[in-house]
Amino acid sequence: APPLETVLDPRGDLWIMTYGAGLIRIRPAVLRHIPVSEGQPWVDRLWLDSADHLWAQTADGWSVFDPRRIGAKIGLTPPAFGHPTELGGGRILLFNAGMRRVVRLEGDAFRVESSEVSTTKGACTQLRLRDGRNLLGADTGLLVLERELPTPLAVEGDVAAVRAMLELDDGRLVLGTRGGGLQILDTERRVRTVDDGGLNVDNIRHVRRDGDTLWVSTEDAGLCAVGPLSD
Repeated sequence: APPLETVLDPRGDLWIMTYGAGLIRIRPAVLRHIPVSEGQPWVDRLWLDSADHLWAQTADGWSVFDPRRIGAKIGLTPPAFGHPTELGGGRILLFNAGMRRVVRLEGDAFRVESSEVSTTKGACTQLRLRDGRNLLGADTGLLVLERELPTPLAVEGDVAAVRAMLELDDGRLVLGTRGGGLQILDTERRVRTVDDGGLNVDNIRHVRRDGDTLWVSTEDAGLCAVGPLSD
């Protein structure tokens, strides 16, 4: 099965999500396969929270594992496909199907603390900025999490559905979008689409930095390199 993304946990284990073979954990000299969901073998996203719980998103929602117990599954969230956001005190914010939920992991199960209607759709990535703000990327563009509520971020220009975010050293934000390609949000909150070097890709899943180069994982054109960032 094709690998999609990886997470390195504090113990040095490499976790690989795949499309069709669940989770794979690589420890020096050890390869372990971990089924994540009965009948739903693909994993779409990985996230490591501050308590070192590994979150794997499948068609059933987010499955949560404890890497210290060799990948033992410790919980399944209520059906939710937006990116989880930590609120502190073990509380997690999730969005799905027009609902906003705050949940807490207690033992091997999740308890829903609150649930209410939300207009936020497709919240699938989250970034904590250097200034302490939490930014959410969603189908509706960019939102700032204020008092546990998402507020649209006012920008100059059009932001497509955000799937990946990266903050650069100079404060600019790189946005990988679905339908709008690679976009840059500058410190004046102006948005521009990157088409340098012939980059002509609409759907982007992940963005990673390597020195002065951006590596862009796309749905349509494989892996692309963009740079130099100093230009």
